[in-house]
Amino acid sequence: MNTSFLIFTYIWLIVSLIFLITFFITIFGEELFFRGLLFKKLKSKAGLIWAVIIQTALFALPNSIIAFFMPSINSIIYIFVYAFLAVGCVGSYTAAKTDSIWASLISASVMNVILVLIYF
Repeated sequence: MNTSFLIFTYIWLIVSLIFLITFFITIFGEELFFRGLLFKKLKSKAGLIWAVIIQTALFALPNSIIAFFMPSINSIIYIFVYAFLAVGCVGSYTAAKTDSIWASLISASVMNVILVLIYF
């Protein structure tokens, strides 16, 4: 068997595994902080609607860093549609309805997979 093919296959598998592990650890950390800690604290202090708005805006803020590397219209779509609405608001809604971060973790994972499929 061709050794360069085997090396390429192993490298591809290792990179894919690292990507998947990082992908899920990052999502879990974001959901744990934004929907688990921050959202619940804001909901008890400011109410549901303000908790969703504030937490979603704070979630979209660090996610907007990547928008500096995108064309203008793509960055607006990424920040508002993806970070604010799709992940932020949907994540907050699912966390509020289920009183758990697991539903928002699943919804964020689905949104991230959709984003990857759209761009690749």
